[in-house]
Amino acid sequence: MLQTVLRNKKGVTLVEVMIALVILLVVFMGLIQASLLSIENNVTTALRDEAVRLSTETVAALKTGPFDDLNRDGAADPASFVMSSTGSAAEQGNARRLSINTVRASRNISSNYVITVTIFPFLGDNDNKRVRVRVEWAWKERTFVGGNPNRYDVSALLRRT
Repeated sequence: MLQTVLRNKKGVTLVEVMIALVILLVVFMGLIQASLLSIENNVTTALRDEAVRLSTETVAALKTGPFDDLNRDGAADPASFVMSSTGSAAEQGNARRLSINTVRASRNISSNYVITVTIFPFLGDNDNKRVRVRVEWAWKERTFVGGNPNRYDVSALLRRT
């Protein structure tokens, strides 16, 4: 009986092979899409991690500097100031005086970050300041031009020593 079954077997037809290939194509397209989504999430996380490091460096630089001149320009502190290594001369000067490089490369991805430092003095208390450090960067559809960049905010309390 086994010999009869083997003699009657004709093999795989071209239609069956094509159906199998279409099924494999659909499966592989799903795997590729999942891989691309994973890579995009990894890049977004790497950029956000770099923004966290940059904000930590900025707060540390502000804490180690003079209390009455946070941007170290020799004048009274403005309500806010911006730092960028590729921005205007004033923005570059602010970044240079605090030794902050806002162009960062992480995992072969280079990005330009813009840091905005906002100073909130306490009324009637000249020995404390609240500082908000906002780090912004552009990635994919979230751009500065579109008015919706990625953001990371951190606040710190500075005390005169």
